[in-house]
Amino acid sequence: MNAFKAWFVNTVYFDDRGYQVANHVLLDSVEAIVRLDEPLRTGRTDSVRVSDLWARMAASQTVMLDVADVLVGRGGSSAAMHLRRIFEDVGSAYTVIQGVDGFEIARRVDPSMADAFEAALSPDDRAAHHLRDAWAKAFGRHPDPDASYQESIKAIEAVGIPVVCPTASSPTLGKVLAHMRDGSANFVTALDPQDGGGVGRVVGMMELIWQTAHNRHGEPGVGEPARVSQVQAEAAAFLAVTLVQWFRSGAIARR
Repeated sequence: MNAFKAWFVNTVYFDDRGYQVANHVLLDSVEAIVRLDEPLRTGRTDSVRVSDLWARMAASQTVMLDVADVLVGRGGSSAAMHLRRIFEDVGSAYTVIQGVDGFEIARRVDPSMADAFEAALSPDDRAAHHLRDAWAKAFGRHPDPDASYQESIKAIEAVGIPVVCPTASSPTLGKVLAHMRDGSANFVTALDPQDGGGVGRVVGMMELIWQTAHNRHGEPGVGEPARVSQVQAEAAAFLAVTLVQWFRSGAIARR
């Protein structure tokens, strides 16, 4: 708790370069975003508001995380990485990730998957942008499974379309699937079993995501997007990380 309080005070009063900031602006943001029972107490200086805010954070984990989420989202990378280390040191169920709109607090996942996700963010291309959004919406403190699932699909499309069907009109993951399924001889996978079914297995991985995401009426992939569960959104995000890396690295390629 002492380390977290020190982080809180330092983040409120100083920026990443060590300069004192106009913390009343930050406090105004906290009050506007976090649902406090009543306005913060005011005094001659902002230190009164800071003390009152800390007292409320110490009394409620929900308020503490809500406030920290606002602060880390408006602070710099130094403050974000410092808070991540604090979470790690105390074995917290939370961590800090970089979403599309900045840093935010999210639930911790298996370290190997977290490392794979971080690796998939380089290069910082369109696929990485969608992966960040998918991850944040799956594991953030205010998850949106449907939006996360769609971002996972977009991440795979961003790397799959240029390899599989770069000239297709209105390309989608469904078209990627159709091209690879119907023309499997035109593609090769780094992991290729003796039966030569490597491409088919990759198609199967993508079908898991594409067909789960749609209420199909007749043709695969046709219909309105279906609502997905939290578990499905998380599974799709994990699988998207793998597929993005495979397409990028050439583990899935044209012959």
